[in-house]
Amino acid sequence: MIAQAADKNDRLAKNIWEKMGKNLGITLSGIINLLNPGMVVLTGGISKSAKFFLGELKKTLKKNTFSEPLKRVKIVTVKKNLGAIGAALLPRDNY
Repeated sequence: MIAQAADKNDRLAKNIWEKMGKNLGITLSGIINLLNPGMVVLTGGISKSAKFFLGELKKTLKKNTFSEPLKRVKIVTVKKNLGAIGAALLPRDNY
C-alpha cells in the first residue's frame, strides 16, 4: 500500500520509505562494523520496494560505517525465495 502510494509520488509515502531506509541503515551499520560481512542481502517483500529506500540506506551506511569494511560490502536485493534457498543450503555447508 505504501509502495503503491510512493509510486504515485505521494510525499508522505516517500518520507516513510526514506525514514525506513535511514533506520535500516543505522541498524546495518552496527552489524557491518561489528561483523564485517562481505555482503548484505535484502530479500522478501521489502526488496520489491528497494527503489524507495536504497538511496537513503546507502547514504546512512556511508555516514555511520567504518570506511574499510564498507568498501568491501555489497548491498543486494533479491526478490525470489532467497531465505528458503539459504535454509536449504545450510546442511550442505555445515556437514
